[in-house]
Amino acid sequence: VPMSCDVLFGKGFPIRNHVGNKKFRALIADCQKSYEKAKRGEKIILAQAIVDTLIESSGMFLKPDGDVWFPVENDVARTKVSDAFRTLRMDQRKSVETTPKK
Repeated sequence: VPMSCDVLFGKGFPIRNHVGNKKFRALIADCQKSYEKAKRGEKIILAQAIVDTLIESSGMFLKPDGDVWFPVENDVARTKVSDAFRTLRMDQRKSVETTPKK
């Protein structure tokens, strides 16, 4: 059973609304400026630091297999972090593009 500090893989309202995923997105937003300024190798290190931070706070990155949740490997978790940074960047660009100009 996923705990409140776990990050869940998947789509849809229940996954997006999970407490751990909300905390994860907040952490990504807090670190975004550093990530955008970083070079490629530094981005990997930052993504790993976020994975480590979540794991140290008793969280896990979990993927469903039927009704059972399994922890993913470190590189899969790090890829999810990097994807979250890119998704946030795209969402912010869309927001700027759709904002009416005064």
